[in-house]
Amino acid sequence: MQRLARFLVLGLVAASCFAGTARALGVSAADVPAGVTSATIGDVLFESSSRPFAHKSNHGFVGLGVKDGFVDGEIDGKGEAITVTFAEPVVLSEIVLGYLFKKGNYGDKVNEVARIEVLGASGPLFSGELSVVTGTTATWSGSGGAVANLSPALDGSGGLWAVADPFGNLAVEKIRFLPVAVGSAAGAKNSDFSFVSLTGTVVPEPGTAALVAAGLVGLACAGRRRAPDAPRG
Repeated sequence: MQRLARFLVLGLVAASCFAGTARALGVSAADVPAGVTSATIGDVLFESSSRPFAHKSNHGFVGLGVKDGFVDGEIDGKGEAITVTFAEPVVLSEIVLGYLFKKGNYGDKVNEVARIEVLGASGPLFSGELSVVTGTTATWSGSGGAVANLSPALDGSGGLWAVADPFGNLAVEKIRFLPVAVGSAAGAKNSDFSFVSLTGTVVPEPGTAALVAAGLVGLACAGRRRAPDAPRG
């Protein structure tokens, strides 16, 4: 019995050693090179839906969007989107978007809206929308999230917004950024924006070695239960 107990302890220790540990993650627009349609930054893959990436730098920050389209360096309504895939599940703590303005500023015809979708194997699972309300306030429709304005959504400023805990404690593997058509407004003046940064915590799944160790422990326990009694002399 003591031998089985030692084996069980060793197996559990092995499982805990091989299971991954949570770690911080952060990526900014400046980390993603322009002129390509996909780029891997550490364990994060960025992909453009159509044309190559482009940067836009104004008001003290760098944004990432798509080249050409209606607005260079922004994600706009000309079939543009940016998809981000994580090598391991991530709980997002903050997403920052820029150049999202109130109606009437920089010629925008609507209060602009950005959508962030959580993607599964067959498509979107659910989404949240960041909708400008005034020059310094916006709403977020996702499952979590508190919105902070970092630069007013007005002429002469950057329309910079941070969404904290956008999907609560949910660990996500793939997200997509795309604009939302608002009313009948069209073209460059309808919800164009840029990705600025994201931060979060990687929550790795147990590795193969951990599963093997746990399986060995189970087999040992089952074998102990099935073992016949030793003959008595």
